[in-house]
Amino acid sequence: MVDRFPLHCAPRNGLDVEEEFVILTAYDGKRRKLYWSDCLECGWPFLAPKYNGKKYKGRKYCSNECRKKANPSKLHDLICDTCGVHFQRSQSNLAKSKSGLRFCSRKCKDKAQRLESGHPAIHPPHYGTGDGSGDYRKIARSSHPNKCNRCGYDDILGILRVHHRDRDRTNSDPRNLEILCPNCHEIEHYLSRDGLYKRHKKGP
Repeated sequence: MVDRFPLHCAPRNGLDVEEEFVILTAYDGKRRKLYWSDCLECGWPFLAPKYNGKKYKGRKYCSNECRKKANPSKLHDLICDTCGVHFQRSQSNLAKSKSGLRFCSRKCKDKAQRLESGHPAIHPPHYGTGDGSGDYRKIARSSHPNKCNRCGYDDILGILRVHHRDRDRTNSDPRNLEILCPNCHEIEHYLSRDGLYKRHKKGP
């Protein structure tokens, strides 16, 4: 549906507002009867189809601009708790907030959920309970060249892996970390017979 029906100024286009309806395809591309109605905000005549034997329900205004002018109280002026931008939300949207914080976009909400954001009210329960071992990738990439330490591969950086030399994933000391390509990483574990290649003892 268009924002403002193109024939809202239809009397100037040669259509008679005294007629009960006109048959056109301009509303939604389909040939249908369009009935005259007066906008409750500006009073201008516009055309809308009938539904369920009645005039189009909800189409009381000729445009979204008139609808917003007629219902200004339904939108609340808010300030984003992350970036400080002014924005508007409906009452039904405000009721969905569990924390009481307001965000202008999903990007701002995601930023507020980070540990460093200062919004603990929306942090998941497990935030801040880790031992830091999960940051080993960041530690390795900030301490070593971003390429395979064995063969020097650096064509596609996204596939490089971080290897723990002593196999202890909680030991994130930079000296224990090594950046490897997938091939060198698999070869390392295959030759050492650990990881996926660990030999399992057969039962009695």
